[in-house]
Amino acid sequence: MHELWAYNNSLLKTWLELGEAKCRLASDRMPAPEIRHSMSLTASPDRVFAALTDPAEITHWNALAPAPRCDRVVGGRYGFGWKGEADETDGPGEILAFDPGRRLTYQWHGDAPTVVRWDLAPLPDGGTQLTLVHAGFLIDRNMMVDHNLGWADFLACLAIYVERGVSAGWSV
Repeated sequence: MHELWAYNNSLLKTWLELGEAKCRLASDRMPAPEIRHSMSLTASPDRVFAALTDPAEITHWNALAPAPRCDRVVGGRYGFGWKGEADETDGPGEILAFDPGRRLTYQWHGDAPTVVRWDLAPLPDGGTQLTLVHAGFLIDRNMMVDHNLGWADFLACLAIYVERGVSAGWSV
């Protein structure tokens, strides 16, 4: 329920501040082994990539990242500072792909490890088409709903940060 409230708040916040409800979920989604979100941002790919990979910037869009980390190299660590990262039960882990301005991929700890991939593509107006894919899930509807809502909220917060230069102003 917590994730549902955060998601609804993020839709309202992005509508009011950006004029568009960012990262809306499709109403006809069926369970699948991946979660996929895509949105257009007015910020450049380099700006968005910096927000995703600079620990000082991660805290501005991810209120649940008390001690973010990004080693910026394949084989390094990506993290938000969660306890689950240290004991490898939940959260980000090893960086699997690092292509500045284009792609960031890392392992996600869980009952069955999954993979999170951020793809960035330039738009003709100088903005970015951002696609997040969290793949490799065992089909567990409750877990996927929570992750799906959580990612949508994180993406809305990221959109506000890179487009307006301010933190979203709420915590899930």
